[in-house]
Amino acid sequence: MLEDLFFVMPDDGMETVLAPLAAAQQTIDLYIFTLSNQAMLAALGAAVTRGVAVRALVEPRPSDNAAAGHAAMAALQQAGVAVRPAPSYFDRLHAKAFVVDNNRALISSINFLDDWSQTRDYGLITGNPVVVGGLAQTFAADWASQQSTAAPALPLVLSPGNSRPVIAGLIAQAQQTLLLEEEQITDPAVIAALAARSNAGIQVQLVTNSAQEKNRAPLATLQAQAPGVQIGYSTGHWLHSKLLIADERQMLVGSVNLTPASLDTRREVSLLVADPAAVARAVAVARADLAAAAPQPEPAAGLPRPSDSPAATTKS
Repeated sequence: MLEDLFFVMPDDGMETVLAPLAAAQQTIDLYIFTLSNQAMLAALGAAVTRGVAVRALVEPRPSDNAAAGHAAMAALQQAGVAVRPAPSYFDRLHAKAFVVDNNRALISSINFLDDWSQTRDYGLITGNPVVVGGLAQTFAADWASQQSTAAPALPLVLSPGNSRPVIAGLIAQAQQTLLLEEEQITDPAVIAALAARSNAGIQVQLVTNSAQEKNRAPLATLQAQAPGVQIGYSTGHWLHSKLLIADERQMLVGSVNLTPASLDTRREVSLLVADPAAVARAVAVARADLAAAAPQPEPAAGLPRPSDSPAATTKS
């Protein structure tokens, strides 16, 4: 089995994401929320040219932007990729993931856009056969519009499926610390669970995105219920990550926001990671982001704001 590679954006560069595509020999299956990155389009086109069968399921209205969805599908088709819009049984296809040659998978929070260097994101490239096989099977079903809400085998985590119970379990089982970097956090059950763990003596720390105004009332509720929770608002990057670390031993990495829609009705792909080196790196990056964060939401005019990312709105 190929060695797993945990990556942090923008630190590790888009080349990390593109490398598995460049190495593909037979098949590439992609979930795409939105796409404008020309290097990725070139890599997919090159794969098609060398005989790789490339398929992409694409969200047709990323952040309610039908023009962006149409442009992504048209660009992919021009590159020779077989393209279908996301099945209508999802509220949105929000996953950022792909499977290469049925032996390698990428699962991440990164949108495949030209502004990747301005956003904080995390991901993992893995050869774990349980993950690769589960994701390949899920993609095949979605490609055929055959809806399934069955929970996959861990460590693969899907919405719909098992995102909500896995996240609830991580929070409930934490004994010492919970460290989160979350662009969107509005789910009442998650807010209540974090408050309960903080009040039980668990250190709860959260970095979020000032521009996501939808977070403000839920986070005010969280701090009212649990004054010990530490909340910081990102200043160095556009905080786009969806990262939950429990006890500095296990973490959830992927596309799922902590919102009702993301947990229950959107196609999201995430992964439980327990590799000590990967977790240690994520902890170090998240703690550095927290140390640099503002204690209150920053004025929108002063925020790093990617130009072509749906995350630059409050709708993604």
